[in-house]
Formats: sequence, C-alpha cells, structure tokens
Amino acid sequence: MRSFSVKTLAMFLGAFAVLAGLYLVLSLTVGSIVAAIGLIGFLVVLLLFTLWLSRTKRGNKVAEKIMLRLMKTRFGPRLRRWQLRTYAKQQGVSLTDASGRERTELELMLEVSPEAEGIRRQLKTMNPQQRAQAMRMLQAQQTLIDKGEIDPENPPDWTQRQPRQAGMGGAPRDGYKSRGAARKRKRR
Repeated sequence: MRSFSVKTLAMFLGAFAVLAGLYLVLSLTVGSIVAAIGLIGFLVVLLLFTLWLSRTKRGNKVAEKIMLRLMKTRFGPRLRRWQLRTYAKQQGVSLTDASGRERTELELMLEVSPEAEGIRRQLKTMNPQQRAQAMRMLQAQQTLIDKGEIDPENPPDWTQRQPRQAGMGGAPRDGYKSRGAARKRKRR
C-alpha cells in the first residue's frame, strides 16, 4: 500500500501556497488579525459553497469522484465503516447482535443493502458452518476490493471459473488396484 500520492501532495502544497500567499498579501495591506479573519471567512464561504454544490446533480458527481479517491487512501476503510454505521443507525438496524457482540461491517452491509436480499435469504437456509464459510468468502472479497485488486463495479463471476482438468482431483489411480478387486481375490 502506498503511503502517499505525489499528485495529492502537489495539490495540497499548491493549495497551501495559495492560502499562504493570500494571507501574506492581506496581512501586509490590512493587518494580520483582519487577514486571518478574512481568510477564515473565505474558507467558511468555500465550505458553504461545496455544501450547496452537493445538493445539485453535478455536485454529487464531483463528490462521488472525491470519495472514490479518498477510498483508496488509508482513511478509506475507516470512512466507509463510519458511513455504514451511520446509515445503519438511520435505518434502525441494531449495531450489535442478540448476544451483545458488535456486528461486523459485512453483517451491517448485508442488513442495510437492498441488493443483498438474495444473499440474506441464502444465508438463512445454510447451517452455521456453511454460513460462517460464506461470510469468510464475502469478507475476503471485500478485502480484495479494498486493496483495489477487484473492481467493485465489475466483480468477477466466481461461478465462471475454469473447469478442472480430468484426473486432477481425487485419489490417484495409476498403479493402485481397487479395493473391490482385492476382496474378490480373498474370497476365491
């Protein structure tokens, strides 16, 4: 996992340089306290503008692109967990199970996601061992998505795996006689 992106660092340093230059120019012309108040006011107006922009269709697309970039950073899983827990609380889903154990992120996702109805139905029909194995497989798939090895928009179809080659599984057949033949010889 990368520790930082050069492009992100350049954007941060550029924004910092612009704000520092703006503060320097304002502090020379009107004073440092007025410059600080003006700069903080500018940042508040910028924040309010971004909030207003998030109400529009174009703003949602911009926010989605920003979130996709944030999800690739080390804060991505934490941010996703926070969003999921907040959404679960809004939907009225309990964050703990009947025994008091805190639900995992995957369990919450299965509860709040309407697309997971089929998976929920399948998990209810399984015995506990099969259910645990299926949950581990789903968790492994989510881990691969987090690492960026699988595209979440186009996940691989696990059922379309290549068939096994003939003779590549089961007991070895070369040089061994079947048990039935040995029994027949003993009887004679």
